[in-house]
Amino acid sequence: MTKADEMKSLAKDIIAVRKDRKKWNSELAANGKKEQKERVKESKEKAAEVAGMIANFKKDDQARTEENKEKAVEVAGIIANFKKDDLTRTEENKDSINKTRELLEILKGESKERVEEIAGMIANFKKDDQARTEENKEKAVEVAGMIGQFKKDREDAASAWKGLLTKMSAKEKKVSIPEAIKTKEKEVSIPEALQPKKRELSIEEKVLEFIEKHPEGVRVGEMEKSLGVLRMMLGRIAKKLLEEGKVRKEENLYFPL
Repeated sequence: MTKADEMKSLAKDIIAVRKDRKKWNSELAANGKKEQKERVKESKEKAAEVAGMIANFKKDDQARTEENKEKAVEVAGIIANFKKDDLTRTEENKDSINKTRELLEILKGESKERVEEIAGMIANFKKDDQARTEENKEKAVEVAGMIGQFKKDREDAASAWKGLLTKMSAKEKKVSIPEAIKTKEKEVSIPEALQPKKRELSIEEKVLEFIEKHPEGVRVGEMEKSLGVLRMMLGRIAKKLLEEGKVRKEENLYFPL
């Protein structure tokens, strides 16, 4: 092949390559435009989605804002009620403190008298208990003596009966000693039923009994000397009996009904 032919062939190849490149560039441009359109469309869709999300967020944020406002109002109401209740409790506490202080002042004045009164009551109780113990011992000794005397009398009677039977036997009469008459030595103990069980009168009953024994009338001071109870307690008991209608009072004297 000559150089001319080679040059023609080369020129054809170059022209073919340029046509292919032009076609490729056209296709590439067409594909680029298509892809660009798709990207634009996708961007618009994403923008619309984002815009929707932003709108929903704003809507939710507004709803949360309203809800927060309502909760803020509710919390403010709770705080106001708490402050009101706290103020009320503070006033109640002040009243309680004042009443407690007044009570303490009253107790300070009465504590000494109450201590003396209780001490007197305890002393009287011990005194009465000791008296009851001595009385019970005396009665126990008395009962034991009675039982011992009864035993001695029974033994004497049995001995006399035996002597009588002996004399009768000497006259050749067969008489047997009844078993019920035979003496049997036994330990004598004080039966439980014979133990003295006298109920002690209460102070109120003692006061009423004392007033009933004095129809001419009696003062609290006179009862204090006789009963050995503090005048303050006697005054309260006499006042209670008066309120219950068990006694009557004229001036400073108490009378039985």
